[in-house]
Parts: sequence; structure tokens; C-alpha cells
Amino acid sequence: MPSKAPFFENLSSPSIRTTQIRVGAANENRGKAFVIYEDIYDAKDALEHLNGFNVCGRYLVVLYFHPEKEQKRINLEKQRKEVEELRKMVDAGRGK
Repeated sequence: MPSKAPFFENLSSPSIRTTQIRVGAANENRGKAFVIYEDIYDAKDALEHLNGFNVCGRYLVVLYFHPEKEQKRINLEKQRKEVEELRKMVDAGRGK
């Protein structure tokens, strides 16, 4: 399989500066890349031009990061774990 690294290197140029490019390696981030642009207009331009772009036979889906959605997801996961722990305590009290 050809390397995708050259593609990521081309996401910035002298006129479009990126702050950070991270390629997901963990199972939950596998197949994802996170690009942080210095300027919001560069991010907007990347979204408009790269969404649907074909790379190595796969199409890119480009989205803006929404911190409030991520925080909600983290809080929901935390609540699920708390509920599961409470269920285990209740089941243990019942002798199950």
C-alpha cells in the first residue's frame, strides 16, 4: 500500500500554514487525521476543497472540530461508566 505521508505534507504551503498535523494511530482514531490551521480561512478553504477528494482510492471526509460536541461525548461516556458501576453495586447487594 503506498504511503499517504506526501499527501499530508502538501496540506500546508508558504501561504497556508498549519500548526499541527496528527495522524490517528489508536483504534478509535485509526484512519483519521487532524490538521490544525493557523488561520480560520485556511481551514475553511481546506474543508471546501478537500472534502470528497480521492486519496489512494478512498474519499476524504473533512469536518470542523467542535469542542462542545467532544465534551458532551466525554461526559456521556463518563455517565455510562458511572451507571454501570451503580448497576454492579445494586446487583452485588441483591446477591446476583
